[in-house]
Amino acid sequence: LNGLGKPRAGGPSVRILCISPTRELATQISVQAEALLTYHKPKLRLSSQVVYGGTNMKKDVRLFERQLPTILIATPGRLKDHLENTTLSSGRPFADCLNGLQVLVLDEADQLLEMGFRPDITRIISYLPPVENRQTLLFSATMPKELKTVMAQAMKRDFVTVDCIHDKGAETNIHVEQSHVVLPSMDRLLIGVVEVVLEAMRREPVNHKVIVFFSTAKLTAFYSDLFNKGMNIPVIEIHSRKSQTHRDRASEKFRNSKRAVLFSSDVSARGVDYPDVTHVIQIGLPDNREQYIHRLGRTA
Repeated sequence: LNGLGKPRAGGPSVRILCISPTRELATQISVQAEALLTYHKPKLRLSSQVVYGGTNMKKDVRLFERQLPTILIATPGRLKDHLENTTLSSGRPFADCLNGLQVLVLDEADQLLEMGFRPDITRIISYLPPVENRQTLLFSATMPKELKTVMAQAMKRDFVTVDCIHDKGAETNIHVEQSHVVLPSMDRLLIGVVEVVLEAMRREPVNHKVIVFFSTAKLTAFYSDLFNKGMNIPVIEIHSRKSQTHRDRASEKFRNSKRAVLFSSDVSARGVDYPDVTHVIQIGLPDNREQYIHRLGRTA
């Protein structure tokens, strides 16, 4: 960190750029970055900032102009927008503010590709210093073929792979008990979901923390209304159709609760830290094996 505080020729620069696929993950990383910098700020004037879609770009720019962050955490779309369109009041293009970048981090790199961000990532990398002049870190639970193409673009040829799993694909944790329910017919779908959720709450009546994953935002909203309004059983609702303010509040409420139920789409499936989760319920089949494993991983 000491080296990050030194001034660079050509003006101040972002030194660490962390790209995350979702707003929730970007916010979570930002909180950790602030904690990391707590005791370095007064002496070295280090700072962090998070930018993501759904918020006012002008507010981002005001913060850039107040103090260019040492660590910038961003979702791909908003970062690309700033790189292509933002000019500071001094006349300096924001893209120039990454000329002194020392570290690039791609978090949940496989998900960045699955969500269709590859063109944005390629465009963003074109604005950054050459790979020889920076360190690049990729974090990924799986290693699809497309990811290897991105690695070739973003990393030095002698990059090192650190395998924490040592098998051909991701596996579920052996300590998590898993079971499945097969409904006799589609007529039982509605009541079946209700019964499974209520059973999870009954098994841990005092300290249950249940995450229920649905395949779409519409299904998440439908079942949230059923429980909250139709059955008067409070659940927390989070999905992409909700505003970022609502999503932040919902996420924080569930994180800090001792007893709660969260109905979510896959915005909560990867990397989000929810302590003391007792049950993960997946309604219907996820898109792939990896997504099932990521959802189950919310039990930590």
